[in-house]
Amino acid sequence: MSKIDSLVSDFVVALRKAIAQEAAAAFASVAGGESPVSFGGGGRVAGKKSAPRARAKGAKRTPEAIEAQTKNLLATIKKSPGSSIEQLSDFLKISTKDLALPVLKLWDSKSIKTTGQKRGTKYFPK
Repeated sequence: MSKIDSLVSDFVVALRKAIAQEAAAAFASVAGGESPVSFGGGGRVAGKKSAPRARAKGAKRTPEAIEAQTKNLLATIKKSPGSSIEQLSDFLKISTKDLALPVLKLWDSKSIKTTGQKRGTKYFPK
């Protein structure tokens, strides 16, 4: 192994260690607790934090919870017309997946109108 190869190898090892430490620190700050000392090499660190899970995986929302989310969504659309589903999700701290049913209910009741398609959809009150 040449001296250059050795230096590059040492640099890569140090870089991987620094990345693992940064990821562990980021995880600890998000999780609010201690994190493992080292991570596996194949992981990917996401750039955006997802909303915290409000219920157990697979658990259904109560009709009252859906109604409350629907009312909050309509109020948010009235406050900021022309917002995308991602923006509404950020305002309400609810995942876009969990907003799908309230949006559908508002659409069916003709409380909102939309422009655009797919990710370009903007929501407006009627």
